[in-house]
Amino acid sequence: MANIIPGWNITTLAKALEPFLLQIVRMAPSASATLLNRIILIPSGSGDPSVYPKTSAGLNSASTAAASGDKIYFPPCTIGSDHTFADGVEYWGARKNTILTGKITALAAVLHNLSITRTANDANELTSLEIASNISPIIFNCDISIVQSGAGNAYGVKVSSGTGQPRLEYCNIDAQSVGGNGIGVYHHEETAGPATMTEYNKGVNGGSGTINWGASLGQWNANGSNSIAWAIWHLDMNALSYGAGQLRATIYCSSGSTEILVFGDPTNLDPTATPRLNGNDSGPDIDISAGQTEIRLGSAPFTFQDGYFGLYVQGTYNISLEITKLEWSDDGGDNWYVLWEPSGATSADTTLRWCKTSGSTTDLDASNGGTINVYACQFDNSSVAGTIVYLEGDRSAYDVTNYGARHASDWAAGDSHHAPVSLAADADTVLGLSAQELSLDTQTANTVFAGPSSGAAADPAFRALVAADITGLAAPTTSEYLTTAADGTLSAEVVIPGLAGSPDIAGIGGAGTSEEYDTSTTGLTWTPSTPNTVDSDTTRKSHLYVKSTDTTERIGTKAWAPAGAFDARAKVSHGGSNNSSLDVLITNSDNSSRALMLIQVEGTENNIKAYTFASSTYTQRGSSIPWLPGLPVYLRITRDGSNNVSFYCSGDGYTWFPIDTGIAFTFTVANIGYRSANAAHEAFVDFLRTDV
Repeated sequence: MANIIPGWNITTLAKALEPFLLQIVRMAPSASATLLNRIILIPSGSGDPSVYPKTSAGLNSASTAAASGDKIYFPPCTIGSDHTFADGVEYWGARKNTILTGKITALAAVLHNLSITRTANDANELTSLEIASNISPIIFNCDISIVQSGAGNAYGVKVSSGTGQPRLEYCNIDAQSVGGNGIGVYHHEETAGPATMTEYNKGVNGGSGTINWGASLGQWNANGSNSIAWAIWHLDMNALSYGAGQLRATIYCSSGSTEILVFGDPTNLDPTATPRLNGNDSGPDIDISAGQTEIRLGSAPFTFQDGYFGLYVQGTYNISLEITKLEWSDDGGDNWYVLWEPSGATSADTTLRWCKTSGSTTDLDASNGGTINVYACQFDNSSVAGTIVYLEGDRSAYDVTNYGARHASDWAAGDSHHAPVSLAADADTVLGLSAQELSLDTQTANTVFAGPSSGAAADPAFRALVAADITGLAAPTTSEYLTTAADGTLSAEVVIPGLAGSPDIAGIGGAGTSEEYDTSTTGLTWTPSTPNTVDSDTTRKSHLYVKSTDTTERIGTKAWAPAGAFDARAKVSHGGSNNSSLDVLITNSDNSSRALMLIQVEGTENNIKAYTFASSTYTQRGSSIPWLPGLPVYLRITRDGSNNVSFYCSGDGYTWFPIDTGIAFTFTVANIGYRSANAAHEAFVDFLRTDV
């Protein structure tokens, strides 16, 4: 598992929490639940964790007790009032469930998963997160939002000048002001201020020690033990004055350490330093060590004109300190005015990585020559004052329409990034380009994106498929199929609905009559009238359909006149009322002589029967053959060269069951077709074929 902070991962957390969790396990469930719902301070050393109420006072107590390297954990909660987060301490929350509603002043702390949310409706400045001079806090995964509904300015993150390097990563920052300026991230390089500061006096009281002024104004060094080393400066306000308020000093430790650093009372250190600026310590702790910055606040409000202030270290000390800013507030600390800063102070760089920043006035503002570094960030606009630096060639997203000139300047000479994209003419038939958005053009249905259908290589385009697009695919052909029933190569069943002349069963003829009913023409003439419905290749593909709704006998035939032997076959399916039938018949010219086979409905059965008709009389030949209703049957009538007729039926067209054979019946054949009679019925004929 990757470390969120170098040297700190889930295993480290588990080890740090072990003593605390063991205490919880031993408690009653109600007591342990209450304990877990508090602020937890985990020391970096071997000490036990401590718990505090999830209140403003509890947070202050935890910060005061914390030392550099300690970690403070918040439960889901909402905590008000302003707070200063201590040097070197990590503060962990539950992102949107840990909400701080006061101003947070970050010293060299680390903030994780916190929401800082502030609202107001007045003319005062409102800030969510303030980072003082020379401070380098790290803020991870935090939501920082502020809404000033009045005339005051709103700052999501406000960074003062100095040599610190604040860093924010994976944060959402938003600042809105109705009547003032709303600035997401404000990196402000302060001016020097109106006051003039001079070194007044220094000394060591009790024990042993030395104190010296440093190379620059505001710098001093002290080394001693069991003593107090003090320094006093004078502020000349240059004829300016402020109302009753308080002074605060920002102090940076460049080397060494001390357990006590106090904003002192000058007259207690040197009676000649009058008038004095009374003061005491107000920081979260009173020690300081190399790389840390502390803020010391005077305790006694008074009208400030010219005056003296002092700082002292106590106990054992070996330290180099520097005053980096003096400020004055006359409204209880809501607003601070810079009185003095060292000339030529080094600018800080605020760095944003993977952050989303927005403000009602401007998202990023690096006023008075400040610098804000960005990498993979989202923001809409930026102040022209100061410098926005894109790290590692990054181009974070912002408003090209309103800040086009600034965007265009990104592609300066030697820049490795390309100019804006446009579409070539051939690509414009496939893609659309609107501002920075690509889209697909609409295309005609049933087309594909492919190269040319033939010829030389060319740009692909949308077109219809051709046979050559699919390897091995040729144009359709009928060469693999038998197209006439007389084809001698027919050796297996081939059923091809809709293909005229296709044989259905091996051995069935077609050299003479071959009615496949693959067209809309039936080829039949009916007497005395046509049944209610007769059609071909319509009601059912590749079939003749006959429907009658009455008992009238109707005969439909086509001319067919074999002189001698013949073999006629048909495939028929039939259904209808009792006694109804559809017959396959062969007749003479006036239908007075007939040889016929039929499927007749008799009760709940179908029976296959064979008849001859002469002298107006039907004579049944052979016995009736039962047949299941709905099943098609193959019917066959033959005559040999001696005028003997035979009748057969089959279920598959391969094996034939003789109903009656060798019946002497002489007549002159003239027609072949069908007879519909006796009752309402309907029938389908797949084919009618003869060998001659």
